[in-house]
Amino acid sequence: MILIATIKEIAKIAKVSSSTVSRVLSKDYSFNVSEETRRNILEIAKSLNYRQRPSKKQNNLGVKKNWNVGLLFWCSEQFELSDPFYMSIRHGIEKECTKQGVMIQRIYRWMNDTSPEIEFSDIDGLIVVGKVEISLERFARIFLSFS
Repeated sequence: MILIATIKEIAKIAKVSSSTVSRVLSKDYSFNVSEETRRNILEIAKSLNYRQRPSKKQNNLGVKKNWNVGLLFWCSEQFELSDPFYMSIRHGIEKECTKQGVMIQRIYRWMNDTSPEIEFSDIDGLIVVGKVEISLERFARIFLSFS
């Protein structure tokens, strides 16, 4: 039977906290820890055959979840296409999301829009561009009802 090492076991041997081990094993270089401690933790993890478990952001196959983000423009699609400022914002967001593997769903709404309420159930997040023409309370109520 193969025993799998835990972060707690590594921390105990390395004489550091579990959170220190976690951040080092997650390759969090913004975390202030000496290079000696970092190397020590990595060596202990390797000697114990430590394997990281899939994070909550990964599905059962160990593959990163494909994030789907709504890009809400509070203007018409025609206006956005004719306005270089708004179009440059969209292009920048889409370029970065593509680099990060995030899918974008464009949503256009404007002041007198009579189309159905926005469907948020299939998106993981929302980027809003432009002046929102409804109350923040109503917007939050619509968004939170689907999350």
